[in-house]
Amino acid sequence: MRRLLFIVLLLALAYPAYGVVFIGGGGGAVADDGLNDFSGDTDCYAVWNFESGALDTDSKGSNTYTFTWITAAQQANTVDFKQGSASIDLELANDNLGIIDDGDLDAGFPLKSGDTNKEFSIVGWVMAESLPANDTGATIVSKWNSSGNQRSMMFDFYNDSSDTSLRGWLAYNNGASSESKDHASSLSTGAWYHVTFTYEDSGKAFALRVRDTNCSTVGSDVTGTYANAISIESSDFRLGSFNAAHTWGWDGEIDELVVFDDVLTESESTKICNGTYP
Repeated sequence: MRRLLFIVLLLALAYPAYGVVFIGGGGGAVADDGLNDFSGDTDCYAVWNFESGALDTDSKGSNTYTFTWITAAQQANTVDFKQGSASIDLELANDNLGIIDDGDLDAGFPLKSGDTNKEFSIVGWVMAESLPANDTGATIVSKWNSSGNQRSMMFDFYNDSSDTSLRGWLAYNNGASSESKDHASSLSTGAWYHVTFTYEDSGKAFALRVRDTNCSTVGSDVTGTYANAISIESSDFRLGSFNAAHTWGWDGEIDELVVFDDVLTESESTKICNGTYP
């Protein structure tokens, strides 16, 4: 028995990158070990790791967020995180949000005004500190401004008066109309979820996926089609809200948010959850 324990210890010392990492909060949840490598994926356009001191930084491209803060202490959470050593902590009460102007998005970025590819995948870790009120949402990311019908996409937690689930919104008819799809799950506060929203325009097909901290399926994945093709408008790409005003704000943590200009398979998004991509 002692010999077995000695061998296990030697293996752990020899291969530390493959060890299990525990983080504060979430009941000692297993973390993404930070081994995802998006550098060789030409369809990956942005990776925000939300590290302390670099919360605005896109490590893949140059899509830099501008944030609104009340105090510096509310920016990074170095206790509850899923990748690296911090997550971003957005506080609903303080109207925290991030903004990238449409014109400042990298060329080829999905949903940028003039985009002709019209397909995307958005994945990331989220943990809500509070849930939205009845018939409202808590926005993770959006490209959606109701003023002037500058609406394209919104990804949020939505409370339909009976439950809170993941929802993906698309706008059509030059941004004047919209439709939404819901994931089949019941979401809670204080729990990390890895969430995925994909869309491809040619078939108007979508997928919504939710994984827990062990990257096991929460509820069941939802796939299907929207009735209408997306409209690409020139609104800001926002983190934690939609509209020019702070509407349906996110209250909680977000980590390793990644945007692709193609449709991720279930296997690919689960690899990102596990920290083993590609």
